[in-house]
Formats: sequence, structure tokens, C-alpha cells
Amino acid sequence: MGIISERLKKIRTENGLTQKELAEKIGVALSVIGDIESNRRPPSKKTALKLSQFFNTPLEMWIDESDITEYRNKRGKYAMLDEVISKLIKSNMIINGEPTQEAWELIKKALSIDLKFINLNQKEGD
Repeated sequence: MGIISERLKKIRTENGLTQKELAEKIGVALSVIGDIESNRRPPSKKTALKLSQFFNTPLEMWIDESDITEYRNKRGKYAMLDEVISKLIKSNMIINGEPTQEAWELIKKALSIDLKFINLNQKEGD
């Protein structure tokens, strides 16, 4: 387990919060907290800022630039998806981690377009 994941789990449990409660209080999806605590991903800078403000801790406690860089290099597409989800949250199309029907339709359409693009690229490579 990484230092940030250990730190988050410790401070969350010391404050008597479940992952779901923390996610709701800072306005992120439950999966974000779970992914950070299980060391599947580092907190984004936005999430790090939210954690820092919520727990009244220094921002540096939640940011490891090398982890973020490595994660984004390995998971470029995932980082783009994170941006889309952030935009949907900002436009109130995802509320408390629950996408509206309109958000689902946009996500499905985007996936459909990406899959068609991938399929075309594979056929051209044959």
C-alpha cells in the first residue's frame, strides 16, 4: 500500500467516516476514494485539494507528483475519462456519484463513437 493510500485510510477512519461518507462530503465518486485507498490511482490535484481542505491538512500531504505523472502516462485514456466525468459533475449531470439519464446517454454515445473509431483503425491496419 502506498503512503497516500495509507494516509487517507488512516485519517478517514480516525474521523469515523466510511468511504461513501467521505466521498459525499468532498463531492467525489465513491470509486475515487476506493481507488486511492487501494492504491489503484493517486488523487487528482482537485481531489487532493478537497482532501486537504476537508481534513485541514497541508496540500503536499495528498500530492505525489511522480505518482500522478506515472498514472497519467500509463492511463492516458482514463485521464481523459476523468476529465469528462469532472465536466459532467460540474454541469450537475452527475450528482453524488449518480449520473442522470442525459449523462448516461452522452457517455454511451461517446463510447460508441470511440469504438467505431477503434474498429476503423484496426481494419486499416489489416
